[in-house]
Amino acid sequence: MRPVSMAGYPCSILLRLWFVILVFGLSGCATTTFRKPPPPYSGADPFQKVYIYSFVDIREKEIGTNFMAELERQFGEALTQHGVASEQLWFMKSPHASVFSLGQTPTGFQKGTTKVPVVEVIVANQKVERAYEPSHRMIIFPASITTGGNGPTYDFRWDIMDVKSGHLDWTATSSTSVTNWAKADESPVERAQLMVKGIIDEMKKAGVLKAQ
Repeated sequence: MRPVSMAGYPCSILLRLWFVILVFGLSGCATTTFRKPPPPYSGADPFQKVYIYSFVDIREKEIGTNFMAELERQFGEALTQHGVASEQLWFMKSPHASVFSLGQTPTGFQKGTTKVPVVEVIVANQKVERAYEPSHRMIIFPASITTGGNGPTYDFRWDIMDVKSGHLDWTATSSTSVTNWAKADESPVERAQLMVKGIIDEMKKAGVLKAQ
């Protein structure tokens, strides 16, 4: 027996169309913007080799494990493609995570009552950093995360400092909004691509990276 038609379309086709619409409707999407244009790069030396301290993983529950892995990989690859060598230290995967307890350190970026040992980690890692001989140090920090009806919005702060002088050569705050209906760590590859493209584009505009 052939399926009964509705408005000229067989029910089997309508069911397939409904399923496609459902899947796309549940799929998340993301956009990355900057709340204000980042300043021009003010460094005296070229941005050629960077040691990156990432504290993004202190918000793993909200951001997602797979997304963090993709961000680490894609950002490192993007820097390499622009002629910049990089080494990344992610806080929760580092030996320093077991030494410094969140919320019990005297210094660091603060969000609410949570204190993150940014300065302590950098100081404790100086032997490793010096061995790498970077021209610059970069800190990636999840400045804030807010939740709404359609999904979370998270702001990341990106600071680049000259290793020798300690001068802040460049800073930017990206804002990523995620429409997320199905699961917390949805579409990690695509989300990371959008964020990495956003920050790399701004770094090129500001003169941090050379335009290709």
